[in-house]
Amino acid sequence: MSKEPYMVTGHNGATEKGYSALMRQNILGMERSIRRRRDEELHVFDSKGNLVRSIQGKGTEVSVSGKLPENSILTHNHPRALGKSGIMAIGNSFSHHDITLAVSTNAREMRAVTPTYTFSIKRPKGGWGVSADEVRKAYREIENRLTNETRSGYLTGRRAYANSSYDRASVVHYHKVMKRLAKRFGWSYTKKNS
Repeated sequence: MSKEPYMVTGHNGATEKGYSALMRQNILGMERSIRRRRDEELHVFDSKGNLVRSIQGKGTEVSVSGKLPENSILTHNHPRALGKSGIMAIGNSFSHHDITLAVSTNAREMRAVTPTYTFSIKRPKGGWGVSADEVRKAYREIENRLTNETRSGYLTGRRAYANSSYDRASVVHYHKVMKRLAKRFGWSYTKKNS
């Protein structure tokens, strides 16, 4: 477990901290059912854990039309890791689309599941503290800086060129982006091996 308040890794149940039995049953049950689906889906739960809306996507995208309820818990699957082995089976954390959706709808929490991992970002009690446009810009800034740092490390020989190194960098990229974004805005970001 990391000592940083914005990040908890490998802690059993860290992504469900504060959940009631009903929330665990409904949300985790839905996540078990969508983990290995080929098309992305978004499911919207109220703050008590009741399913209020499901949106079917195609491939690795879900198009959200209409307004989602405030203070909801959003969960969806990231199917890109399906069929992958080794570290690539972990899949990716949140995209900037995921985070801007959470902020713009004032969601209580955004969750993403891959075949092997669960990622969660929770809104602080005082709110997200940033607009959707501001979070989009911050996300891209952090992503670009991290990409440049990674490239620099490879080009100066600080990292070995190998498929395993590339795979690792690819998998942890969005996780590192989210760690930095969460630290910047004081959000609770967690992940766990599921």
